[in-house]
Formats: sequence, structure tokens, C-alpha cells
Amino acid sequence: MQVSDPWAEWSVMEVQLNSFHSVLHKVKLPVEWNISHIHGTGVPPYIIEAYKYVEDTYNANKPLHQLAIIALIICAGVISILFPVTTPV
Repeated sequence: MQVSDPWAEWSVMEVQLNSFHSVLHKVKLPVEWNISHIHGTGVPPYIIEAYKYVEDTYNANKPLHQLAIIALIICAGVISILFPVTTPV
């Protein structure tokens, strides 16, 4: 991940909690923010609209959007703990 380039791609999974400040200047959303992950899975249209809205309105200079990125990094780190994958019996 190129930390200094605000236009470079970056991944939430590569950011440690103690270094999240290194991505707050990023202009692009993380690579995980990819609508192709949800297409074709029977997802309600409002979810797709929400993805597109965020893509169209994200502004890395807005403090509230930076806070959302911080929350995203935190959630990405604990999501597998909160919702572990279970193997069917």
C-alpha cells in the first residue's frame, strides 16, 4: 500500500488500528468497497443504491467521512469475531 499517495489503492485489511491515521487522506474508498461483491446475490435495490450513494458522495476532507473510515477499519478487524463462519453439521 502506498501510504503517501492519496489516489493509490488501499485495503482496510492492511491497516492496523494504531496506524489508521495513515489512510485518512486517501481520496478513494478502500478496495473492499466494491459493489461487484453484492451484485447478483438477491440483494435488495436499496442496498445497491446505498453503495452507489457512498461512492458518489465520499469526500476524504469531511471529518464525518473520516470518522466513517475509522469505524470501517475497526469493524473490519472485529467482524470475524462477532460473526464467525460456522460449518454446517
